[in-house]
Amino acid sequence: MDRNISDYGVIGNMRTAALVSSNGSIDYCSPPYFDSPTVFAALLDERKGGYFSLKPAEAFSSKREYLSGTCILCTSFTTDNGKATLYDMTSCRLKKSSFTNAPRAFITAFASIKAK
Repeated sequence: MDRNISDYGVIGNMRTAALVSSNGSIDYCSPPYFDSPTVFAALLDERKGGYFSLKPAEAFSSKREYLSGTCILCTSFTTDNGKATLYDMTSCRLKKSSFTNAPRAFITAFASIKAK
C-alpha cells in the first residue's frame, strides 16, 4: 500500500478527522476524538489496521476535490462503463440547533452520474 500522505484528503469536525485515499478508502480514523483509539489504521499497518472502502469493481481513474465552500470531499471515479462520485464528510454539533444532541458521524454517500 505504499502511498504518500499527499494521496489523502482529510475530513473532520474539529474533534476528530479521517484520511481518505484517492481510491475512496478511509485508511485512518480515530473517532470521536483525535486522541481516541483508531478504528481504521491501514495507513499505519496494511494487514492489521483496517479500512473502509467504497469504489468501482472494475479498473478506474479518480479525481478529488472539495465541494466549493464546504469540507465535503468528492472523489470522482471514471471507468469504461460510466462515472460515479463518492462524497465523504463528517457531521458536527451546531450550537442553538435542534441537532445539538445528534451524534457525530462520518458520512459517505455514493452517486452514479452516468452509466453506459
